[in-house]
Amino acid sequence: MGTKFGFTLGVGLALLLAFTQAQPAEVSRVRVDIPAQALSASLTQFGRETGTEIVFAPDAVEHKKAPAIKGEFARERAIALILSGTGLSYRVTAQGAFVVEPVTPVTAAPLNGQPLANQMRVARSATALPEDAAAAATQPQDKRSRAEKAAESADNVMVVTGTNIRGAGPVGQQVQVITREEIIRSGVDSLNELRDLSTQHFGGGGANPIMFNLAQNTAATTSSTNSTYNSSFNLRGLGAGATLTLLNGRRVAPSGSNDTFGVRAIPLNIIERVEIVPDGGSAIYGSDAVGGVVNVITRSDFQGVEVSARYGSVTSAGYDQTGANAIAGHSWDTGNLVFYAGYAEEGRLDAGDRDFISLDFIRPATSLLPGGDRSGVMLSFTQAATSRLQFGADVLWSEDNTAYDLDPQLLDGFTPGIVELRSRASHASLRADYALNNRWDLTARVDRSINENIATTDSEYAGPPESELENTNTTFELSLNGVLAQLPAGPLQMAIGGLQRQQEYTQFNTYLTMPTVLKRDVNSAYGEFLVPLASGVKLSLAARWDDYENGASEVTPKYGISWQATDDLGLRASYSKAFRAPTLPQSRDSQRLNLQFARWADRPPADQDPRVPAGRSYAAILLRLGNPDLKPESASIFTAGFDVRPVAMPKLRVGVTYFDIQFDDIILSLFPNRLNDSAFAGFVTAYPGAALLQSLIDESDAFGNFTGFPADLDAVQVLLDGGAHNVSRLGTSGFDINARYGFDVGPGVLSLSLKSSYILNYELQATTLSQLENNVDRVGDPLRLTMRGSAAYGVGSWTFSLGANYKGSYVNDVFAYDPPAPQPIDSQTTFDLGLHYDSAAANLPASWAKNLRVSLNVRNVTDEDPPFVQDFLGFNFDASHGDPVGRFVSLQMIKGW
Repeated sequence: MGTKFGFTLGVGLALLLAFTQAQPAEVSRVRVDIPAQALSASLTQFGRETGTEIVFAPDAVEHKKAPAIKGEFARERAIALILSGTGLSYRVTAQGAFVVEPVTPVTAAPLNGQPLANQMRVARSATALPEDAAAAATQPQDKRSRAEKAAESADNVMVVTGTNIRGAGPVGQQVQVITREEIIRSGVDSLNELRDLSTQHFGGGGANPIMFNLAQNTAATTSSTNSTYNSSFNLRGLGAGATLTLLNGRRVAPSGSNDTFGVRAIPLNIIERVEIVPDGGSAIYGSDAVGGVVNVITRSDFQGVEVSARYGSVTSAGYDQTGANAIAGHSWDTGNLVFYAGYAEEGRLDAGDRDFISLDFIRPATSLLPGGDRSGVMLSFTQAATSRLQFGADVLWSEDNTAYDLDPQLLDGFTPGIVELRSRASHASLRADYALNNRWDLTARVDRSINENIATTDSEYAGPPESELENTNTTFELSLNGVLAQLPAGPLQMAIGGLQRQQEYTQFNTYLTMPTVLKRDVNSAYGEFLVPLASGVKLSLAARWDDYENGASEVTPKYGISWQATDDLGLRASYSKAFRAPTLPQSRDSQRLNLQFARWADRPPADQDPRVPAGRSYAAILLRLGNPDLKPESASIFTAGFDVRPVAMPKLRVGVTYFDIQFDDIILSLFPNRLNDSAFAGFVTAYPGAALLQSLIDESDAFGNFTGFPADLDAVQVLLDGGAHNVSRLGTSGFDINARYGFDVGPGVLSLSLKSSYILNYELQATTLSQLENNVDRVGDPLRLTMRGSAAYGVGSWTFSLGANYKGSYVNDVFAYDPPAPQPIDSQTTFDLGLHYDSAAANLPASWAKNLRVSLNVRNVTDEDPPFVQDFLGFNFDASHGDPVGRFVSLQMIKGW
């Protein structure tokens, strides 16, 4: 590790360890391993196994469920975790017994988050269990199906994203949780389909696998185009590179050249839940967490065996999905093991399969969605070595093979062909947790992640015949977590740590004589405090220092506050700084010069070279493959909101969040379609002359001629500096509204939910010469209003679900040419249906039918085409907002033992 990193971390941890070891032990610790089950059963098991006296009324815990907890905890902390999300707390009698009772709310929990463990009053340890409460677990079953339980399950998980402090969710922030139950009922096949359940996600800006996405060509997104056609999250429309996607809280290697992780690499069936914090997270996680953080959490506490199979197909031509998965898990007194394996195939969707696409200029075989197969295996393991020391490991490997026809047109001098792309991702994480004393835990981690992309093609238009790209991340981290002191309003908690991340980028293709190998180290140190200011008021303070090997250094703070103003109303707010560091390819000191055709529509016909197609120019594009003078992109983020959870209506949840993001120094790579844009005048030189071009060729690392003609430098009409520059800025603000409600209807329960995002402004300044423009509701940019509503009615073993997806109208003023004026684009509403069966509520005698689940889903029931959007080729839809798949029917069966 670097000298600065080692010195900073060593001094900080030495001082802190000396302080913590000097603190007196306050409470005893107990080791527990309790599965998710009825709350009454969990309390009974905890009391029996730890010798703790727990008293509760059977009707107070009836129909309530406790989460799984495993590990070594202070006794009070363990009980608080068991009671989290139940609306219950505890008090301690003079004799030392723990009495479970309804909680008097003291702080607001995020709408889709977990009530924090430290909201509970701190109590003393006790002994002896006077009664066996197991009978409470046999209370009559409530009539809720999984439909309503799934709607409430997000309240019963311990949110871990957005904070380094254990046992506490982020303070002052909105958290969305997509549970496994929601995943099953949604009928989606992969994580890239699941992300559309979040209204904060924008389908453009390098986030979409659909070929020829119009949003790839707009100024706001050219710094994060999707060269590998993978799928990434893009929160708030700030670009896929400005959203940080984690796997079990850990950073993974990018899937391409722009530091974004392709979520297709994570098999859907290993996911326990997805936590989304659409707020700045650089103070916790470092670079890239500008639009927010997405944390994919895998199934690590599974017990038993489960197999599943799924088939889905469009009702029109051209696209289907097939998949099979198996997961097995086993737990013992001191550890557990989970293993997963899965395989899936997807058919290709081509332009000729959809009648809304014009084939006048587009070949029918041109791919809209790639076809191929993907497979994956995962292993998760934990083992306690002693009462204080526990080890854990997670290993994931996946492979995604896709094939697509990239040539939209038969261009002069080029032949069409198939591009085959093989993407392999592997991630390994090793960790050790050691309880120093009753207050403090020390954690050491080593993570290694490798993402490899290999592309082959027989098409000249698509690029080199063979190319390879590999990204590697290796991280070493040491952290300390615990309680500094007991304040009148609760424990003052702290997390501190440091890490070193080693990045490596390797690229090779048949046009290069030598592979490109780039490396850098990033040293980081962080600290976070959770301060209970008063009853119902909490303050979070966090800061992080990141130092890059090239000398760049960033310090990012974050402040959050929450206040439970009344029993029904919680208020929250946060302010943070965030940044996105230049990628390794952007930071290198190298360049190449290309000769190619480009559009320069304002040149008079007399200036056109006779060899050049009409409307185009013979251009020299100076591609600065790296710019060592780039500085990090920076952002300021403010959020404020409230959560309503009425005591009189316990099944109602409403959360409203206002956000304001100012994103500056955005790195923009300039492309040939900007030749006649006045905002890019400083980067364009007309008729540069052979002498200048030859000097640039002599200084370049490589020279490429993609015109199909012998190079004639005197005939070059324009020189474009196509490198990366800190020239753009973006400001956006708006509201997120989430609500849900459940109530009895006849023999069952009806659950309603609404997720919506309303953008007030999305103001972009493409370069320093551009005007600041509000781009909301324009083609290739985010929409002002998006909503997703759902209703689920469950009775017994059956649940019927209906979903509605709304996207507002907008304007095409970028690609419209007939007439050459802004053209309105219609709003769209699509509907999804689902029918779900769960044998768990049927009490079936036959063993083969137990633990059986069947889901039939229909997406886009009315088979709506995407709204018409005119473009130069004739695809006629905007892939950032429109889905070309059409009506899709899927059937999934899950069997457990």
